[in-house]
Amino acid sequence: MPSLAMPVWTKHIAGEVKKISPEAPVPVVEVTGESSEGLSCNVAANVVSLKADGTYCVVGKDRASDQVSSLLQEQGVSAQRLIVDQGRPTTRKTRIMAEHQQVVSAVDHEKKQFIDATLEDKVLQQLEAVLDDCQGVILEDYAKGVLSHRVCQEVIQLARRQGKPVLVDPSRTTPLSFYKGAQLIKPNRDEAVLLSGFPSDEIHRSEKFY
Repeated sequence: MPSLAMPVWTKHIAGEVKKISPEAPVPVVEVTGESSEGLSCNVAANVVSLKADGTYCVVGKDRASDQVSSLLQEQGVSAQRLIVDQGRPTTRKTRIMAEHQQVVSAVDHEKKQFIDATLEDKVLQQLEAVLDDCQGVILEDYAKGVLSHRVCQEVIQLARRQGKPVLVDPSRTTPLSFYKGAQLIKPNRDEAVLLSGFPSDEIHRSEKFY
């Protein structure tokens, strides 16, 4: 079962706050440790744990893409299907923590524009090449630009022609029309409210939604 996603690599910097910076009213964090995780790499690891294979991610040409590759391999996932976009950084986030609380500003390196037609072709060609051997497809939407309307709809149509289910973990910011034809969409509660178009105040007042 292949999964399609933009890899989101998160670096956590942990430390202790003992003083406030004299240059600005922000805490000074004395670093005690660092860790990294790949959020959509976890999707790939879950797929592999089910004895399946296949992950297609778009990354930049930078050091972070090497770290994504390493994270995938550590979890038993082949990194050979990473697709490089020369025009964007690998999506990565830095979070600084103290006493289990996030402090200072969050730092994000990302480009949310949709991939161009050439990269869309690469994603679709790679998926089509292995679809015969798959039981289904997962669309993991982090709204980072890989799952364009064209990619979503062509993947769904390719899978439907072969009788393969398409499962979607949606983004709250992506129109539902992108996922039309998928067999299953798995939003959390807040995503379901936003995607439904119902006013949230009306839902909270109505007992029938509980």
